[in-house]
Amino acid sequence: MQKFILIILILAGVLSAKNPKNVILMISDGCGYNQKYAAHYYLHGKKWSPVYEQMDLKISLSNYAQDNPHYDGNKAKADASYVNFKPTDSAASATAYACGIKTWNGFLGYNTDSVAVKNVMEYAQVKGLATGVVTSVPFSHATPAAFGAHNISRDGYQEIGFEMVESSKLDVIIGCGHPYYNAQGEALNTPDFTKAGGEATWQKIVSGTAGNDKNNDGQVDYWTFIESPAQFAAINLNNAPDRLIGIARVSSTLQEQRAGISQKVGDVPKNDNVPQLNTMSMAALNTLGKNKNGFVLMIEGGAIDWASHANESARVIEEEIEFLDAVNSVVNWVEKNSSWDETLLIISADHETGYLTGVQDTFSGWTEVQSNGAGQMPGMQWNSKSHTNTLVPFFAKGTGSTELGKYADEKDPRWGAYLDNAEVGQYLINLYR
Repeated sequence: MQKFILIILILAGVLSAKNPKNVILMISDGCGYNQKYAAHYYLHGKKWSPVYEQMDLKISLSNYAQDNPHYDGNKAKADASYVNFKPTDSAASATAYACGIKTWNGFLGYNTDSVAVKNVMEYAQVKGLATGVVTSVPFSHATPAAFGAHNISRDGYQEIGFEMVESSKLDVIIGCGHPYYNAQGEALNTPDFTKAGGEATWQKIVSGTAGNDKNNDGQVDYWTFIESPAQFAAINLNNAPDRLIGIARVSSTLQEQRAGISQKVGDVPKNDNVPQLNTMSMAALNTLGKNKNGFVLMIEGGAIDWASHANESARVIEEEIEFLDAVNSVVNWVEKNSSWDETLLIISADHETGYLTGVQDTFSGWTEVQSNGAGQMPGMQWNSKSHTNTLVPFFAKGTGSTELGKYADEKDPRWGAYLDNAEVGQYLINLYR
């Protein structure tokens, strides 16, 4: 906690540097170092894809929740079971990013006293910035929900979806959770409106009557609804609506939950009824990028976590490649439509899932997955179906990267300098206080 006190004391000095006009936070849910390594080994036969090598800041991040409010790198290295003890969940970790606080697992936008806490999107909205969330899982799931809702339980999907659509001041909501399609993108006989905020809210979405007075001018700001891959791809800076809600025609994930068992990358045909994460991200950026005051956007590759829970090696790699494609597209968008002098890109995770290691005869803790060359499945071993509290990789590029690096005042014996997810949230919030 001394580190948090120090941050508060020096914050004014740190923020005297140029603040970013635009902030893009990309979260690869469930993705530790080995999930990244596995995908990049498969693609290139080496640890990092070129876009990551070009980042200005390359360190690590701790992510513990209030349920276990501590991380000790020496213990994590010496005791193979240490990182399994009361790990964070996505709700607590995303709340740390969004609100700058530690809280209990399952809480979204609430502190440990069960009091709602203002998130970075809400601070930015007061300053006139555009805000949005994108995810490859239902938009009412924990990570996007932390940036657009407040709920004591992450499982209150209908309430969360209702709040995000009917009450929040977000400009963009993009994700899955379509009531009329299953996990394979096939039409359902009986729709399930739970993750879209309930049937009444869904009817408003599709009829164009969902919305609220987002900018306090006395007029309702309605959502423009899209759902097909072609509609997502058609959104550009010239035709983007003022407010966009896009819900892909699938119930759970874009691809990870599709039928079939993948033994290697790409051996099960993908669902062609949904857009890719990079296409969804571009639709969001083209909508938010119209705001002259700037924007804050959270993009989540959410299904890396789902595949890691299921210990699905091929689909973990597929999902991380999908996330990497989105990273490349975001970088290209910034360089074409903005600049690194006015934009901050942050790339990290909310936690690691699956305790992924290299193949071991006897499990002895974290080891690196083994490369078998580009195009080949790496040597990898799952040791859990749950989350861990191990450090995750953290990258930043653009204005503000240096300031974020100043918070990394702790050292891990394996990974070196690291900061904490709540520190990232504090930094972001203080841009807009």
